[in-house]
Amino acid sequence: MQFDVYVNKDKVGTLVQSDITSFSFEYDKDAKEPISLLMPVSEKKFDMQFLHPIFQVSLPEGALRIEIERTIGKRMDAYGDMAVLAVVGAHLIGRLSVVPAGQPLPQGGVMDSESLSSMLVHGGDANTVSEFVAKHALTSGVSGGYQKVLAKLHKEGIRVTGKVGRYIVKYSDEDHPFLALNEHLSMTAARNAGLDVPETIVSNDGNVVLVKRFDVGPNGERFGFEDMISLLVVQSGQKFQGSAEAIIKKIKQCAAPVNKASSLSAFFRQYVCACLIRNGDAHLKNFGMIYSSAADARMSPCYDMVSMAAYAKFQNNGVADDMMALTLGGTKRWPKHKQLTQLGVMCGIGPAESARIIEEVASAVHAGMDQIKAAIDAHPAFEDVGNKMLSLWQQGIDSVGFVPQVHAEQMRM
Repeated sequence: MQFDVYVNKDKVGTLVQSDITSFSFEYDKDAKEPISLLMPVSEKKFDMQFLHPIFQVSLPEGALRIEIERTIGKRMDAYGDMAVLAVVGAHLIGRLSVVPAGQPLPQGGVMDSESLSSMLVHGGDANTVSEFVAKHALTSGVSGGYQKVLAKLHKEGIRVTGKVGRYIVKYSDEDHPFLALNEHLSMTAARNAGLDVPETIVSNDGNVVLVKRFDVGPNGERFGFEDMISLLVVQSGQKFQGSAEAIIKKIKQCAAPVNKASSLSAFFRQYVCACLIRNGDAHLKNFGMIYSSAADARMSPCYDMVSMAAYAKFQNNGVADDMMALTLGGTKRWPKHKQLTQLGVMCGIGPAESARIIEEVASAVHAGMDQIKAAIDAHPAFEDVGNKMLSLWQQGIDSVGFVPQVHAEQMRM
C-alpha cells in the first residue's frame, strides 16, 4: 500500500507499507519541508516496524474509528491503520495530507452550517448525532476516544465569529453524560487560568461542543502539529505510558530557542490545571507542539481539558477512584503543592514563580465553580455530574493549599 504525502499543497514524499510490520517513508528529491520535527528532509529512508507516529497523530479512535471501519469494511483486515489513512488522510489535523499514490489532493472538510447551527440550538439527540457522525466520518482525521468529527461553519452559525470557522465537533454519550458541557466549563477555567485556549461553543442542551481548530490560521494557512506520541516516537496505544518528565525533556529538545522558556511555562500551567480539575485523561496525546517551521516550534494551545474523574466511581469518602494519566516522580497519585513546585523547577521556573502560577490556576478553578453552579441551574439533569465536578475541583484547590482571597480576609478579621 503506497501513499503520497503532502505538506500543505506540496508533495514531499512517499509512505509505503510492504508488510504487516514494515513501514517506510522517503522524501522526494525536491522536498523542502519536513513532515515532522524529528524527521528532517534527508535522502535516507525512515523505516519502522509500525506506522510512523507522525501519521498516528490524527488517526481516528473510538466511535469515529468504528464508524469508518463499518464503512470501509473488508479493507481493514489487511492493512488496518493504512486503510483508515486511505479514507481520512486528506483531512488531518495539522499541515500533513496523505492520499493514495497518484490520486489528487481533494479540498478539505465539509461545510455544514445548517446542521451545526441546528444542533447548537436544539441539541444533539442520539439519532441526530449518529447521522452527523456518519456524514462527516470519512472527512474527519482526528484522534480521541470519544465521539467527534471535523466540520466547517459559516458566520451565520449561532455565536460563531469569522467568515468560516473550522471546528472539532464533540458529543456527550451514555457513559459520559454532559461531557460536552464538562469540556466547555473546563476549557473556560483553563482560559481564565492564563492558558492559550481555543474558542469553545456549547449547545443549549450541553451535549454538543464545538472547539475551534488552532492548526488552521485566519487565512486558511495550515500549521504543523505533533502530539507527544509523535515526538516521543511511541504508538497511540501507549498514550498512558509516559511521564511529565519525558514531556519536559522533549519540549526542551524540540521547542525553538526563542520559545523554549514560554513553552515550558505553558506546559507547567497546563499540567497544574489538569491536576486541579482532576483531568485523569491528560495523556501523551493531550500535549502537543505547533509550528510553521522548526524555527518557531512552541507548545500548542491547550486542548482536551476535561474533568474526567467526574465519570469515575466515587468512594464513600467522596474521592473519585481515578488518578493521573501520566506519572510525575514515578507515581500517578494527584500531586500536591510540593510536587508541583518541583515540577516547576524542572521547567526552569523558580519556587516563587511556580507558587504564583499555582495560585493563579487555583484561583481560576475556584472562580469556575460558580459557572458549574450556574450550569446546574440551567440544566437540572447536569446536577449529578456538576456536583461531582464541584467536589473534584474543590479537592484540587485544597490539595495545593489555596485559600480564596475573600475567605482569607474573613479569617484575618
